[in-house]
Amino acid sequence: MVLFFTGWVEMEITALLILLFLLLGGILTPAEAFSGFSNPAVIVVAGLLVMSAAIERTGALQIVARRILRFSRHSPGRITVTLMLSTGCLSMFLNNTPTVAIQLPISIALAEKARMSLSKLLIPISFSAILGGTCTMIGTSTNVLVGSLAASHGITIGLFEITPMGLIYFTAGICFMLLAGRRLTPDRRAGEELAELYQLREYIAEFEVRPGSAWIGREMSFHLSLDEDEPDGVSLVEVIRGEDKLFPTERPVLRSGDLLLVHGQVEQLLKLREDPGLRIRHDFNLDDQSLQNDNILLVEGVLSPSSKLLGQTLQELDFRNSTGAVALALRRHGKILREKVGKVRLAFGDSLLLQGERSRIEKLMQSADFLFLEKVKLPPARQRKILAAIGIFLSVLLLMAAGLLDLSTGVVLGATLMLLTGCISIKELYESLSFKVILLMGCTIPLGLAMEKTGAADLLIRELLRLIPGQSPQLVLLALAAAAVLLTEVISNTATAVLLVPIAFAAATRLNVDPKPLVLAVMFSASFSFLTPIGYQTNTLIYGPGGYRFSDYARVGAPLTLILLGLTTVLIPWFWPF
Repeated sequence: MVLFFTGWVEMEITALLILLFLLLGGILTPAEAFSGFSNPAVIVVAGLLVMSAAIERTGALQIVARRILRFSRHSPGRITVTLMLSTGCLSMFLNNTPTVAIQLPISIALAEKARMSLSKLLIPISFSAILGGTCTMIGTSTNVLVGSLAASHGITIGLFEITPMGLIYFTAGICFMLLAGRRLTPDRRAGEELAELYQLREYIAEFEVRPGSAWIGREMSFHLSLDEDEPDGVSLVEVIRGEDKLFPTERPVLRSGDLLLVHGQVEQLLKLREDPGLRIRHDFNLDDQSLQNDNILLVEGVLSPSSKLLGQTLQELDFRNSTGAVALALRRHGKILREKVGKVRLAFGDSLLLQGERSRIEKLMQSADFLFLEKVKLPPARQRKILAAIGIFLSVLLLMAAGLLDLSTGVVLGATLMLLTGCISIKELYESLSFKVILLMGCTIPLGLAMEKTGAADLLIRELLRLIPGQSPQLVLLALAAAAVLLTEVISNTATAVLLVPIAFAAATRLNVDPKPLVLAVMFSASFSFLTPIGYQTNTLIYGPGGYRFSDYARVGAPLTLILLGLTTVLIPWFWPF
């Protein structure tokens, strides 16, 4: 928990350390320690990721997006409700992150039409995706995992058994956002230009090539230096020649009177100003138009969870030369980095301000590495496969709901049929599988087993019961739910479920009550990540695009969390009596 909370090492390394500790400490046998990777929950999550990706790749989500555009019109309230309803309904069955990702360009278009701030829409969308996932046992990986852990204790939770409770949460969330949440959500980024948003003024300057300058006749590239051995502290953004703008990939040969738009660290720009062959233009007006034209685009892209760039630096990737795009700045958790951007290790949710030739940027838009926030054309849909993908998904869903197939068999069948029918390719299949999710689940599931085997879960609940008046099952349920809400913000929801489900079973044994309501309280509450942008992937995804601050989530999410905890405490024992 300390490593998860502090982030001293990557979450994946922490998960591996857990596994090693359990093995080397002799707490679990090798068979028990590696049992997490053979757990049905891991298979179900992997299969669901593949089926979700197949539906996305066929263009089914894009069709939904177009319908939203037509139906929403220009009313802010109607736009909010439509986006929340559509996002929540899709998240009941599909992966939350791509569902929210497909809503980003739609939200941008709707916000512009209704003349409302994008920040007013993105938190409601993320929260509705989280709440939608609570409506079915395949809605989130947490539900799948808890269902599997419950099954190992002889408790079966049906595919739609939790739907009535989930729909109550979902309805409460929509009502809250409409009545109070909209007022608490900040109003930011309305009409703000990217150059202004990323505060580029101090880091971009315009220099004029003087007559007789040593720069005349030089063929230019991204690197701006007369000395080829000089460190790459300054880069060329574009050359302005009369009415024309030339991008570095065109290798322009400099002439007298050319204007050089230059990007770099402040001290490097000051040093360049001393060059006798260049004259700095103090009347330079920096805005988005000065950084783009018909052939050069300035765009903002968010790193996707499946990006191949994660964990690497732009310098290591040779990003400029491989993509033809320049990263002018990086935005992470509200902080803007403009210096040494190429040396920063990239993480999911990072927003990059990119500039490049239209053809190169459009090619980059087709990759799975970025989610672009501009009003771009929706990717060409594999429309002839839409009916097959939806048919396969619904058929498998019906078979699982009827009890004719268990979850793991059903999703493997569905994923295989998606592959055989061409709804998804082998390459896309590998791209859709989140190794991080699978590794976390495989490594942390044995921790729950260790807590039960060693008596740690029983010890923890024994101490907890001393603090609860009368050892009331309902108060124990509230305590477990509150613990899940807090833990899921600082460690993963998967790890939260693994830690608390054994404690829920130990509490049920101590209190001599049915464990199902306690287990379900943990399961639901582990998804209630509304207080920070780092507790849940969809919150991280919207952080940069919405221009949010860390505290914005708590201001909107805290009252919603209290409402949901109240509903959990009162209604779960009513649906599933002790």
